[in-house]
Amino acid sequence: MKNYYLEDGTKLTVDESKPLGSGGEGTIYLHASDPSVLLKIYKKQALKRSSDLEDKVRAMVEKKPRLLHHKGLTIIAWPQRLVYDSGRHFVGYLMSRVDAKNNLSHVITPGLQKKKFPKLTFYDRVVISINLALVMDYLHKNESVIGDINTSDFFVYPGLQIGVVDTDSFQVKNEDGKVYHCNVFTPDYTPPEVVRATKNKDKRVERTPNNDNYGLAILIFQTLMMGVHPFSARIKKPTFDGNAINYCMEKEIFPYHTSDPDIIPPKNAMPFSFFPKELQELFIKAFEPYKPDHERPTADNWVQSLRTLKESLKKCRKKKAHQYPDHFKKCPICLREKTKDHDSLQKHFTKISTLLVTYKTDSQPVVVKENEYLYQTLSGRVFKTKKRKEHALMFSEKRLRQYRLDKRIEKFHKDTPKALKPHVLTPEKLIYKDDDIVGYTFKAHNKLYKLTTFLKSTKFGKQKITLKTRVHAARKVASLFKTLEKLRTPVELHHLFIDEHQNILIPDIAFLKKSDEVNPVHFDKEAHTPQEHYYAKAWEKYQEELEAEEEEAAEAAAEETRVLDVPEEEEEDFAFEESYTTRVQQDMEEGLEVPPRVESYDEHGIETLRFALAVIIHQIIHKVHPFSGTFNGTEKPKSYFIEHNVYLHMQHTDEADISKKAILVEAFPGPYQRAMKKALHIEDPPHIKRPSPTRWERLLGKVERGLKACEKSAYHRYHRRMRSCSVCAEEQAEKNADKRAFYKEAEKRPVDYAISSNRLVNKGLLAAALLGLLFWVNTHGTIGVEALDAFADNLATIQVYFEVGLLFALVALIWVATLIVNIFRDRRISKSRRRLIWKNVRGNLIYASLFIVVGVFWL
Repeated sequence: MKNYYLEDGTKLTVDESKPLGSGGEGTIYLHASDPSVLLKIYKKQALKRSSDLEDKVRAMVEKKPRLLHHKGLTIIAWPQRLVYDSGRHFVGYLMSRVDAKNNLSHVITPGLQKKKFPKLTFYDRVVISINLALVMDYLHKNESVIGDINTSDFFVYPGLQIGVVDTDSFQVKNEDGKVYHCNVFTPDYTPPEVVRATKNKDKRVERTPNNDNYGLAILIFQTLMMGVHPFSARIKKPTFDGNAINYCMEKEIFPYHTSDPDIIPPKNAMPFSFFPKELQELFIKAFEPYKPDHERPTADNWVQSLRTLKESLKKCRKKKAHQYPDHFKKCPICLREKTKDHDSLQKHFTKISTLLVTYKTDSQPVVVKENEYLYQTLSGRVFKTKKRKEHALMFSEKRLRQYRLDKRIEKFHKDTPKALKPHVLTPEKLIYKDDDIVGYTFKAHNKLYKLTTFLKSTKFGKQKITLKTRVHAARKVASLFKTLEKLRTPVELHHLFIDEHQNILIPDIAFLKKSDEVNPVHFDKEAHTPQEHYYAKAWEKYQEELEAEEEEAAEAAAEETRVLDVPEEEEEDFAFEESYTTRVQQDMEEGLEVPPRVESYDEHGIETLRFALAVIIHQIIHKVHPFSGTFNGTEKPKSYFIEHNVYLHMQHTDEADISKKAILVEAFPGPYQRAMKKALHIEDPPHIKRPSPTRWERLLGKVERGLKACEKSAYHRYHRRMRSCSVCAEEQAEKNADKRAFYKEAEKRPVDYAISSNRLVNKGLLAAALLGLLFWVNTHGTIGVEALDAFADNLATIQVYFEVGLLFALVALIWVATLIVNIFRDRRISKSRRRLIWKNVRGNLIYASLFIVVGVFWL
């Protein structure tokens, strides 16, 4: 037995030989005379580590919630009195006991749930989720933040009430507003912004209720989903090799609501369509990528939504213990008992669910099948409707509010440009909810995939995504830009989607430009803004500096003492022609930096669109943005290279180089290289002329036809100008310098084309000889001595054959000379290539000698 004391001197006796539990911070003991009271005694290391621990516990005692118990049950094990040792040193605190044997992990983990809660139903899971949210809501209203959310701190009573322990790790404020931080966190329940902050700073990151709301959403998801974590997934990316939960949480990808086809829910998960739409939207909002103004669903939001679900649950006719959401015709839990395969259940759920929602439109009502979700676009989600030939795009609440999509789509609904209709999902009927536009219907189309996601994949259905596929997609984009250029409508790579037939479409028409009233929505404007934007700003600034200098000079001249009285200037119809050239020359002679003369910039101009086209083509074919690179080994923003007009390919500058992930432009033919440089690098700023979409379409067509398959990999395609597969070399190369060295070595040179042509000549000679022989046999019927004597009498024929033989011999000798010259000129030819060349030379000499001998013989 050991004695401890309260502040007023009251003695507390505990049996240290029988602790109830122990952790890294301290040990829990039962009060000897009152089993409903517990003492937490901190370890010495914990007291040394946290110097303000006593102050924090004191602040919690002084600011404890009013409701710690409910109907005889301890709801929150909150510190109620400070505890001291015999030397009056702070050692811990007194709290009420949460007398529940099972924590939340016994509900969430399927194996433990079968032992601890064998009769637990889905209805019970909903009740537990509501109680979790109620406790969390009460704590937040008391200005407390849990911070370290995990399953071991929530206990479940037999009646499914919730008790919270380990409260001394909460983040709290004292009466003076001082914050006592939560210094620990559990990665699987902590939002990514907190994890990032703790890595960048120390562990003392101020938490908010919004952070707790993230962990609460995970706990509710796991409770309702029979233990499956919301970020657990099957990741089909060939480069992925790690923990799926960590990957998805770090990348902020919710597997049940992502456009990435390579990330799908785990095999044992219940399909997301099991939840009603309202609950789905709460989970999507809770797990969407974080932004500073992003508010996740609060605990109260969850309470309201879960109570609605609880009241609407239907009972199964076959098994009374089964209760399920009312949008199902049949019991989905019965199906779940037969198979736990997610993909199989998803197909069955689509058949047995009846989530039909009728919306008003500007004409006839439309019935949307909200459980038959097809794909996601930038502005919302596409669903099937009751009409087979019609689909509905429903805007996401966030995008609708952020970009006023209701106002934008009205403009396009009234008047969609005719030339644009084949490339967009043209709105036919506007969908209304409570008199507000929430989406629109369009003619049914094949499923669309985000082009950026498509390019990251290795397969598209049964088709392999190779360089040829990329070039083909880029050619389709160039074709689309012919229309966009006429309409002066800029787009970015994010706007573009692709269907199963590799057609490029823009599903989110509301994000495009519509006359001067509706400007386009940019998601990465900086990366698609050309050099002339920066030149125009620099020129404007330069002009302002010149004007300021002129004003200063005029003021200085006015203050000088004049010998003659100069009358003040009067307004006359007379003015000298001004020239900026003289001043520019003066500044340049003085060594001052003079910007290029670009007086204006049109963000919807033809050259701006052509720059964006080149950027998109580069991203599709070369895998990275053309201005994504490093300067002196340091990564710089894209705008830095655009502003300074730095072309990152072909070692244009020694200090700058493109990203290592890029397929270098040297792997493609010369016309393509020149077109890409002309589009991305400005030689003469006042006279900018980039390649047109038509020019790109033709060039890419030639490049596509010039690609051939690799002998080693079915996924590799490379251009014929290379002697071996450039993709294989790129995968093995560690630096861009290694890639360039390979291109230099593997690039076909004149000698290679000479060899190819030589082979054709040799084959031609053989074919001519065979044709001559056939002609002879066909004419004379025999090749005996008599026929030869008869033929020898015809001197004219002999002359012709002799001349033809000498001509072929001369051609063969010229090719021999060409090959020999090329060998001596190109010292980089490998030994194997030299052997091949000499083999062709020998063949040519043999053919030439043969024709000369035959000609002389006949003569």
